[in-house]
Amino acid sequence: MYGSVKELVLESDLIVISTVTGTVVGDTHTEGPEDDFPTRLLHTTVRVEESLKGEALPDDRLIVRTDELAFVGPGVEDWREPGTRVLLFLTPSREQAGLHILANLNYLQTAYLVSGDDIRRMVGGDVSQVSQELAAMSTEELREAVRASP
Repeated sequence: MYGSVKELVLESDLIVISTVTGTVVGDTHTEGPEDDFPTRLLHTTVRVEESLKGEALPDDRLIVRTDELAFVGPGVEDWREPGTRVLLFLTPSREQAGLHILANLNYLQTAYLVSGDDIRRMVGGDVSQVSQELAAMSTEELREAVRASP
């Protein structure tokens, strides 16, 4: 867990506002043929609207790898639907070149919905102070926070 917005910004290699264009099953891991509950990893393609940090240009396509069940459950919104605008804090995948992961596999603090200038967390209820601070910011306030980070 990140202790502050500043720490999250510093630890993320790429921070983008994007629109989801599609999601497919990228990998499936099973315990064998009798495994009724395999682990499925989704590859979600996003079109970059704006890069707040890192090297991504508008209209770049990025693939973000997440566990299928990462954004499923009560009080959780799944951002991986086409047309959804999102703010993502990313790091490159160490396992597969060309893929990104939510910064250091932290699902609770690294993905947010974006509507106009508003940022909204995807996980409701009792969440971290970082998520609450980010959700209270506008996109312009976040831009300023990123610019102020070393």
